[in-house]
Amino acid sequence: MLVEPAAGCWIARRQLGTGMETLGPLLRKQSLNMLLFSCAGDALFLAWLQKHLADAKAAFALVCDMAIISALVNNIAALGLLFLMRQPLQALAGARIDDRAVALAVALAAIPLVLMTLRRRLMRSVAAPNMVVALSARTILHSLLSIATWHFALPMVPLESWLMLIAARMIFSRLPLLPNKDLAFAAAVAILLGPTEQIGSVVAGVALLTLAADALMLLVVPSGLRSRRVLAG
Repeated sequence: MLVEPAAGCWIARRQLGTGMETLGPLLRKQSLNMLLFSCAGDALFLAWLQKHLADAKAAFALVCDMAIISALVNNIAALGLLFLMRQPLQALAGARIDDRAVALAVALAAIPLVLMTLRRRLMRSVAAPNMVVALSARTILHSLLSIATWHFALPMVPLESWLMLIAARMIFSRLPLLPNKDLAFAAAVAILLGPTEQIGSVVAGVALLTLAADALMLLVVPSGLRSRRVLAG
């Protein structure tokens, strides 16, 4: 629960000079993105930044840059895992993965890179490498913790199976306008593996616990939108 907000807090501190006060809004941002749509949490975090910063333009730029680089990092990670697991996936599909499908996946993953190129200010900014490092570490750590959670629940399942599930979940996370991607992924796993398969039960249980934790975060963590401006630009 704290991996992504901690990465965002570090980025905001390096680029805008904020402190730990951004952790609460980032937690709410993550919860809203999981419970509703991805744009819901980003809109709330942008409103909080604009209220607490003298420079509204810098706040908007930070949210946009984080969204673009986050999408790029996640796309690259998903493609990397799919390439790593290409042989088990081909065996599961019973045929060779079509080259056109691979080319289409690479093209879709490169969309955030095109957006970064169009944003010349971002490409010249020294903050871009810091964002790439922080968000890459977030993606890797989040994936490792997810695998560890599943592994401790079912230690008899081979690591290869968990890597395939992580790759599938990353693909689900890239689907637009899909509320609660973890629950949708758990439902897809249950449909594919069947109701009696233990893996589906573990994935669904973790997704439900995550849903409950996100709902609790929205109730406990204050939005901070009513507080006065406390930061300088």
